Amino acid sequence: MTAKDIPSSITNRIDEILACAHREGREHLLEHEVYEILELLELAAPRHVFIRKGEAVDEERLSPFDSSAVVIKVVSNDILHKARVGGVQRAACDVKSLNATIDRMARDIPTHPSFSTPPEVAGFLLVEPVIYSEALGNESLIGFRENLAFGPLVSFSKGGSDAEHFARYYSPPNVKLVPLTLDECRSLIHETRIFLKYREEEKLDRVELLANAIYRISRLAHLYSGFNPGAPPFVFTEFEVNPFVFDARGRLIALDGLASFVKSKETDPSAGRIDVTNLRGLFKPQGLAVVGVSASDPAKMGNIIAELMVKSGRSDLYLLNVKGGSVTIRGKAYPLHKSLAEIRDNVDLVVVAVPAKMTPHVVRECKAKKVKAVILIPGGFQEVSGDSTLEQQISETLKGTGIRVVGPNCLGVIYAPDKETPGVNTFFIPQQKLDFIPSPNSNVALVTQSGAMGVTFLDQLRHAPYLRALVSYGNQLDVDPGDLVAYFNDDPSIKAIGVYVEGFRPSGGRAFFDAARSAGKPIVVYKAGRTEAGSRAAASHTASMTGDYEVTKAALLQAGVIVAEHIGDLRDLLKVFALAGDKQVAGRRVAAVTNAGFESTYAADSIGDLELASFTDETAHKLRETLPRIVSINPFLDLTPMANDEIFESCIRLLLADPNVDSLFISIVPHTTALTTGKHEMDAREENVAIRIIRQTRQSTKPIVMSVNAGDMYDQFVNTLEEGGVPTYPTAERAMQCLNTLVNWHLSRTG
Repeated sequence: MTAKDIPSSITNRIDEILACAHREGREHLLEHEVYEILELLELAAPRHVFIRKGEAVDEERLSPFDSSAVVIKVVSNDILHKARVGGVQRAACDVKSLNATIDRMARDIPTHPSFSTPPEVAGFLLVEPVIYSEALGNESLIGFRENLAFGPLVSFSKGGSDAEHFARYYSPPNVKLVPLTLDECRSLIHETRIFLKYREEEKLDRVELLANAIYRISRLAHLYSGFNPGAPPFVFTEFEVNPFVFDARGRLIALDGLASFVKSKETDPSAGRIDVTNLRGLFKPQGLAVVGVSASDPAKMGNIIAELMVKSGRSDLYLLNVKGGSVTIRGKAYPLHKSLAEIRDNVDLVVVAVPAKMTPHVVRECKAKKVKAVILIPGGFQEVSGDSTLEQQISETLKGTGIRVVGPNCLGVIYAPDKETPGVNTFFIPQQKLDFIPSPNSNVALVTQSGAMGVTFLDQLRHAPYLRALVSYGNQLDVDPGDLVAYFNDDPSIKAIGVYVEGFRPSGGRAFFDAARSAGKPIVVYKAGRTEAGSRAAASHTASMTGDYEVTKAALLQAGVIVAEHIGDLRDLLKVFALAGDKQVAGRRVAAVTNAGFESTYAADSIGDLELASFTDETAHKLRETLPRIVSINPFLDLTPMANDEIFESCIRLLLADPNVDSLFISIVPHTTALTTGKHEMDAREENVAIRIIRQTRQSTKPIVMSVNAGDMYDQFVNTLEEGGVPTYPTAERAMQCLNTLVNWHLSRTG
């Protein structure tokens, strides 16, 4: 068997094994059945013979063995750690000894004190002894499980009875989505700490053997997955070998295995697929209707949405209330249509702001009107009642129409105006509470499951207004983050995408993975709702060692996504990509201009994957002419608190001009009297240090980040920098971390 798809002759036999188990009423394979599948994949298993419960060993059963002893293993899906309950015994390779040992095990194992109820024992497996060392690197666990959101994921980690302990306290398992190439299987091993031992002991041949095993098992995972469009007859929900061992001769052999499966169900062929059909109608609609506008109560969310649309200058706005009448908004009277059918003009987008129970009727009107998109604002759906009847009615109504739905239970969409359209804003928050004023250079889309999270971001970024689009997608009845990432990847006005996600719907994780992996723009994701590995009861090591967050993080990293570990990181990273993402990244060499020694040291300690630049002789000479003798000429310049505005700008200009400098970090502790950083000073002096830094940032093609370590007395200084396009952070560490991520992302794209 070569490293290609598993041939039909092998899959036919695997189908037979699974079908036989299914006829017996089982949803798990016995160990010898797992061995057979491994051997079909050309992976080694020890010689073995299965003795069903109640059967006896005879001479014919012993014919495969040529050793003086045999290992006896209990076969039970209810027993995870066989050795701990006396389920692994060694006996002489003769009929009498083996039958006596099996009888004793059959009697003692069910009464072991660790069981609250006796386990179901299917039989006993006679296995040839395999001599191997239990030293680190000799035992490996390779397994996969079907994830509802992402599909099958393969994991690799240290194996053996202490696999869970090792994963929890020393090195978590590495996880990747299938299908995998052989190179990706190698990387799965290279990324673990176990690889370091192989390298130290010059046993890199083991990497190839393990990579081959991972590859073959990953092919099995892909073929027998509910995500396989080929629709296999059965789906493996879990498959694990623990451990694979290297024996005394260096062969890789599987010593134990388990597998669970289910019969395949009919699935929606569109599940897990990216669909950007009609999404333009959400952001650049021609004709927009708001359903649920009151004639008398301006505090209703429909009225607030209508006012925001009027404020944006929309002339294609239609307002609806089943009672009819009229409403005055910003001094202009608008008729209240009783239904969409009354509107003769085209309507692309309908914003629904009526109670949940009324939405199916409105959606039927949308279908008749042939709109392109619907935003369902109200809550009170399945997230409250647990009853999905309303969602099912809406989905059935819109099936096959191409009409896209955002929500329900969401704030909807904000999209900045451009030359084509006046924009959209359905975030029903009055202007005096939250004002959306994008910059002409706004270039980031934020996709969030939580509307409140989007609101806080929008408010916090008012002085660095880089958000062009904000989508609160709520319950994911239709449009999900995968669709939105794919759409914004094709939007030329969007340069970076941020995502806040609490959970993916079934198949949605895989769709997001596919969209993110093919995207050419930086995507920063914060995954909320994390769980600790092993916090749930699970039937195997593979499931128990990797929690939901670890699975999601592994999938995101595999897709090339930037994972934000903290919610503040999401905001910080989007800032650096928004304001410096278009800069040219030629390498990792970084220089710094600071006015405090501790900031210079702090920044150097946070250098990460970056490298200290080495100035050319010309740069060093010019710096020496510019700076007093007390300033040392080194890559991280400490100008001391005596440096004034002009010196700061001169040094920044010199460092940016140096061909050995790829990026620049600037740090200012603004309390010094030599710099124009206070509010009144800045108002009085047009050529202050902030304006000088902004000028150099705009003139340079190299990325620049900055830290201002100060309190709110210097807010105007910071706000001026950010409004001028300089990514500014409160500490050197955060600035350098963001610069690291920016540089790494660009270099990963250029090879």
